[in-house]
Amino acid sequence: MKVFWLTACAVTVPFGATAALAEPLTFDAALRRAAEAPSVLGRDADIAAARSSAIAADRLPDPTLGLELKDFPVTGPDAGRLNRDNFTMTSIAVSQQFTNPAKRHARAAMAAAGITVAEADRLIELRSVRLETALAWIDLYYGQKRLALLQSLDAGLDDMQSTVSARLASGSARPSQALEPAQLRAQVADRRAALISEVAKAKAKLIRFTGDPDAQTSGEPPVPAIDEARLRSSLAGVPMLRARDAATLSADAQAQLARADKHPDWTVSAAYGRREPNYGDLVTVGLTGDYLWGEIDKPRERFRPLRLHQQGRDA
Repeated sequence: MKVFWLTACAVTVPFGATAALAEPLTFDAALRRAAEAPSVLGRDADIAAARSSAIAADRLPDPTLGLELKDFPVTGPDAGRLNRDNFTMTSIAVSQQFTNPAKRHARAAMAAAGITVAEADRLIELRSVRLETALAWIDLYYGQKRLALLQSLDAGLDDMQSTVSARLASGSARPSQALEPAQLRAQVADRRAALISEVAKAKAKLIRFTGDPDAQTSGEPPVPAIDEARLRSSLAGVPMLRARDAATLSADAQAQLARADKHPDWTVSAAYGRREPNYGDLVTVGLTGDYLWGEIDKPRERFRPLRLHQQGRDA
């Protein structure tokens, strides 16, 4: 039950900028500082990286520039000369690949899905950090309260010890009762040691998520009140559900890219070749495309049963 209402408090408290460390570490202040936890900042970096990658997702590849010396003689009487035959040529070429639009659109969809996944992961991490921070604050708050009660109980054992000693002296108490204060003191000491360990763990966790080296709780814990209508209306924004939706978008984009890979890409190129002036210069243009064996062979496979049927009729 405690985890449930703390989860609701961690989710419904509005996000805010990181407070200064001098601010008292109230429950709300601890949740605000949790938004700047290192793991959350790492998710922010993932989102920035996904957005940077998406910039060039649907763009054409950069054009290429080529310089070439062709048919340069290295043996024979014309070795080492550029102007003695009509084969030697220096050329400059430019080529540009035109990616199929379907692939470009699919890559853009993949990039957009990657951004959505990164944002959903950040929401999940932020919710987890805020929940852990809320639990650590509550554990530290009540742990310190219990330690204070044990201190007062330990002080009362001194009065109990003097009372038992007086009763033993008057004969109104049995000798075995003289050990009761010592037994209670030992139990209190064991409980105090366990509480000190729990408080230290809660404080270390609070320091981890808030960055406050002091991490002393201030104020009162939140009132465990649940707004059922608000929770039901915000179900669509639950981080885990948004992550599932983002994963579905990513899968659809991958399927779209797989279908787009069946379409060929084309490359346009142009080259200018300079030869010895007596022979004239040359210009070359070209168009090349991917050859998709599987897609070209499919029509042939599609009509094979028809050809076999026709051969059977002829026989």
